Amino acid sequence: MTSGPTILLVGDFITDRTWLVGEPSLLERYNSHYSVHPHTLVEPSRETDVAGGIGTVARSMGAVTTRPIVVVGAWSYYAHNEFNNRKKLVPPEGELKRNPISFRRVYDTEFTAVKTRVYLPEPGGARLVSRVDRNLTVIPADPGRYQDMEWPDPKEVGLVILGDYGYGVLELPKVQEELKRYVGGDIPIILRSSNEELVKKLPWDVLALNLHHCAKFLKLEPFDEPVTKQVSNECTYHPSLIDALGKMAEKNRDRALLLNLESEGALILHRGQVYPYLLAARHTENITGVGANDVLLAHFALGLLDSKTRDFGDRMKAGCHRGVRASAFFVSRALRLEEISGWSAPQVEVKESDLERATPILPRPEVSLEQLRNAVKSARSPLERKRILLRDASWYLDNFHTVDPHFGAEIVRLKNRIREYVRGAAPKRPFLAVLCGDPGAGKSTLAEALGKYSECEVISANAAQWTSPNDLFELCERIRSARMLDKIPLAFIDEVDAPFQSKDLYAKLLAPVWDGTYSVGGQTRALGTPTVFILAGSNEEWRDADALFETASRGEEPKLQDLVSRLTAPPLQIPPLAKRPNDIAYLVANQVMRKFPRVSGAARGVFDLFNGYNCRHGARSMSTVIDMFGPLHQERFLSTEDFRWGVRELSMHLSDVDKLEWKGNEESIEIAP
Repeated sequence: MTSGPTILLVGDFITDRTWLVGEPSLLERYNSHYSVHPHTLVEPSRETDVAGGIGTVARSMGAVTTRPIVVVGAWSYYAHNEFNNRKKLVPPEGELKRNPISFRRVYDTEFTAVKTRVYLPEPGGARLVSRVDRNLTVIPADPGRYQDMEWPDPKEVGLVILGDYGYGVLELPKVQEELKRYVGGDIPIILRSSNEELVKKLPWDVLALNLHHCAKFLKLEPFDEPVTKQVSNECTYHPSLIDALGKMAEKNRDRALLLNLESEGALILHRGQVYPYLLAARHTENITGVGANDVLLAHFALGLLDSKTRDFGDRMKAGCHRGVRASAFFVSRALRLEEISGWSAPQVEVKESDLERATPILPRPEVSLEQLRNAVKSARSPLERKRILLRDASWYLDNFHTVDPHFGAEIVRLKNRIREYVRGAAPKRPFLAVLCGDPGAGKSTLAEALGKYSECEVISANAAQWTSPNDLFELCERIRSARMLDKIPLAFIDEVDAPFQSKDLYAKLLAPVWDGTYSVGGQTRALGTPTVFILAGSNEEWRDADALFETASRGEEPKLQDLVSRLTAPPLQIPPLAKRPNDIAYLVANQVMRKFPRVSGAARGVFDLFNGYNCRHGARSMSTVIDMFGPLHQERFLSTEDFRWGVRELSMHLSDVDKLEWKGNEESIEIAP
């Protein structure tokens, strides 16, 4: 460690005061801001204080550098538990012993934020019984409450970090005026904020965001993870990430973005170039916590200072490489707390020797934003590039192929709602969703893929085959058995609009999908939760989400109205193939690989058979027609000559067969997972 220029941090200083009783859960320990505490704190009166917010960044840096560190901010806090009344407490000054940090108050405020947690002992550990977060008050810009304090001399400052944690310090006019003194020269300024107004007003060279804050800043839906895929030595990026990077580049053309990809690593966007720093192995659990973001920011900043080169771009690369590995080490150590005797919370200190043992960075080349945009365009017309990579169409949901961004976004919304439901606190009711689409649109395939993504036990049934209420009761018994085996059932019921003993099935479904109960022989039984129901039908009203709501709202079928009113999420509309022209090549390629797993290519004529308008039964027609091919003339290539049936059989599934010019077009199209 070497001394050097002062590191100035300005922002919200958050304090945690926690009573640890017994052994908190791994998740609670991991997501806390705490420094390291003894393992056997069992007395409720024992209190532990921690500097959070910009203080976490300061502690991370102070643990491994002797450079002077000055933190300018505003803070104070309350703490309480059931053993005493609320009282005002004085924050500690210079908390760290190794490198005392100079905390300087710029504003006299009652508080900025407080995190209070109380644990009580239970068999096998401790239970969080109280959590009070005083996060709602932002300090007002009252000039009378400014504090007289000495700001560091700009000539002595080597780096500035601005930390916006939502509590108002960086919005103070006096603070914004003082920060202008550090602009210019060779002082890099890093801003951590997703507040668009602050990003416009404050000076900065690097904007540090994670995926959550980036989506918030751009007013986008949350990112669907993972946002990168590694196959052999190739790296591909999620279309929504590429779109977001493009918008960030337009907003900040000459400045840099440090984007934390959470469990995947991080990247730098600078002057239209993307520099990826991706981990060779993702974290086993995708919970990075507040500490991981701040450790990455701290070591990115130290990398900027320690780099020997004068080129700012090269210094950022060195900082990102160090920051990603430091954050990875912090997370891996935090996730192993159960194995570390004597400690109950993660340490923010990451030493040089720790960096050497951290998860390595994959060697991935820089790429221009223009290249990434072209890759997205190319993925939407794979036949033109004569190469179909199925992974390009599986960003939104594994095992279900689409490159349509609007349809994909709807899939992501539904899959995330289901996953939040099954992973959240014990729900009171089942989750009910509906898939709308033409027969053969792929509703069963989508339901299977949703179940796999959500780690559910998929139980499928076709109501058109039911002959009595006993068939529904049997399905409910299967659901109940899955729950008893500690599995989460996802029941997909197709053809729910089929006649059922001269009556609609809707009335019989109301209790299971809403109350989670069903009756057998006068006895009411509980299905248990979480339980997911996905319904689909084939009549006109079930093919279109708007038609379903319109039919229900008319009240002509009261039980349908009751059923629709119980939906947990809006119906998901599967567009017809005619409106998904860019998906057709992927759907055909997927069916080819299903039938012929060893095939690595197919003739262009095979794809020319399908144009989206001529499939009489949607995607199901594709599957049936591909099954008409074989055996193969060539071991790893599907030729048009491998079609063994006649035009009559083909016309059962495809219309206007006589107008198709597909036979003999043997141009090779590469197919790969």
